[in-house]
Amino acid sequence: MAVVAVRFAPAATADTALDARAIAALAPRAPAGDLRVAGAGWSGWIGRTFLRERVEGQLLAAAEGVAVLFDGRLDPACNVGGAGGDAARVLAAFRAGEENLLALAGVFAFAIVDERRRCVWLGRDATGQRPLWWTRHGHVVAAASEAHAALRLAGRTLRENEAAVAAHFALRPPPGAAGWFADVEEVVPGSLLRIDAVGARARDFATPESPRAWLRLPDDDAYADAWHAALASAVDAALGDARAPGISLSGGLDSGALAACARDRVAAYSWSLPNWPQCDEGAHVRAICAHTGATPHVFDGDALLPLGDADAPVHPDAPSANAFRALKQQQLALARSNGCQEMLSGNYGDHVYPEADAWLAGLLRSRRGTVLGNELRGRIRQFGVRSLWRDQGWRAPLRRMLRPVQSPPPAWLGDRAREALAAAPPSTDAAGDSRINRRLRRAVLGRSAALDASLDTFWSDRHGIELRYPYRDPRVLAFVLALPPDVQWRHGQEKALTRRMLVGRLPEGVRQRPKSGSLLPFFRAALRGRSRPKAEALLFAPDARWPAYVRREALEGAWNTTSPVEADDLLLWQAVSHERWWRALAREWPMLGSKT
Repeated sequence: MAVVAVRFAPAATADTALDARAIAALAPRAPAGDLRVAGAGWSGWIGRTFLRERVEGQLLAAAEGVAVLFDGRLDPACNVGGAGGDAARVLAAFRAGEENLLALAGVFAFAIVDERRRCVWLGRDATGQRPLWWTRHGHVVAAASEAHAALRLAGRTLRENEAAVAAHFALRPPPGAAGWFADVEEVVPGSLLRIDAVGARARDFATPESPRAWLRLPDDDAYADAWHAALASAVDAALGDARAPGISLSGGLDSGALAACARDRVAAYSWSLPNWPQCDEGAHVRAICAHTGATPHVFDGDALLPLGDADAPVHPDAPSANAFRALKQQQLALARSNGCQEMLSGNYGDHVYPEADAWLAGLLRSRRGTVLGNELRGRIRQFGVRSLWRDQGWRAPLRRMLRPVQSPPPAWLGDRAREALAAAPPSTDAAGDSRINRRLRRAVLGRSAALDASLDTFWSDRHGIELRYPYRDPRVLAFVLALPPDVQWRHGQEKALTRRMLVGRLPEGVRQRPKSGSLLPFFRAALRGRSRPKAEALLFAPDARWPAYVRREALEGAWNTTSPVEADDLLLWQAVSHERWWRALAREWPMLGSKT
């Protein structure tokens, strides 16, 4: 893994010197050192995340006026470009013809500079786990692993993108390919972008193919065996070249299923919250480790409350933040101290399951009348006849027929934010030409999941750890996209197929447990208790920025209520994380920030 920056000028007279401040901001993600490279009309920088990537041709390859700056890793099964480091393979593929690039597979982002044709290519794989942003200003094109760095390299001013920040408060990803800054765009996952003096054009990499028919297997046991085979192959691939691999383990089914596949090949890293028994997953983590043979490393996280450290790091590109970042940071630090460089993560596991209301439509569309009858009888035995009246399997599709597909924005959103969202370009439909499981395809390949995964690299890179997501592996995606939705909601049980697959592979107390315990009490103890003064200082400062997006009475009501609901806490955290974001930027870029 690496972090990259390129400044390219199609006009040969343009200045191509890299902005020193941009490189300094990227440097903490390069604990293994960096490389500088330059050519006619361009210059670039690559930061090494791992010592192992000193392999010749892994991050940088150049020949005859063409240079490749590479971040990520190609799939070992990908036979494009021959042998050598991944950057060298991309260079060989490019020199054999641009079409060859479209067959690349793996987890990657790259920039190719062609001095002869005065153009630059930018590419990302379909899962979008490695970030890449770009902008153009005058004769200069700049690209970098972080949006703010791309803007600085192009000499642009940093300004909030009002529509994107409105989307943040509406609990949506930024519209189109935009970021939270104006004048910068994300290289869309799965696309290859060619930029020259004339303009930019995009082509698509090969993406997980949309299934044309449901996967038909004899019974639920056969589906469970196939699901285990797909997930185990993804875990095997993720562990193939790993050194002292770890797993981010909660007590839930998604990371637990990965641990069941990895068994004693990994060390588990997690936290316990002894003073918060309703939030504590430590006992489940230890039970999973005892059953699978994974080595447990569990630390006490009671003191790592949200907002416990007012000056904790803030991602410079995004107002969205994980309220439990302090726990995550300690987990990464513990793993790195034990020599871990690759860590399996169960994140995005929830994305591979169809929504609860999809089971009935799936059964009707797959024309499995016998299974439908058995499913109805099972639900009646489980929940009673009246449950069918309340079942979302038919009520939710009916509502979607009567209302727009896009859910309305939250009631707390202000008029200005609503107008900005209404005027913003629509996001690309990740469902494409899929005939089945369209909503599931949007969930697993849509922008929201890819953006979250790419933002996570900011934190893991700083610890020299690569997060690997088996639930975003093409083998897993191909399986779940063809899976009939009812199989994962058998008789109304959530993740029914995964529970069946884990028989004998996890302790029964874990396999049959309901959804993982909520950290909401831990969050409220901080935001409404110990850290309340810090939150209040942010939210009610004279120059607070959230009132431009949120109705003041809505936020004040959420802050002052004595009986908060989850929506109240969500609104407060969206506002707090936004205030921390732009105030952190204001320390260096006054145009975004505080007057103090």
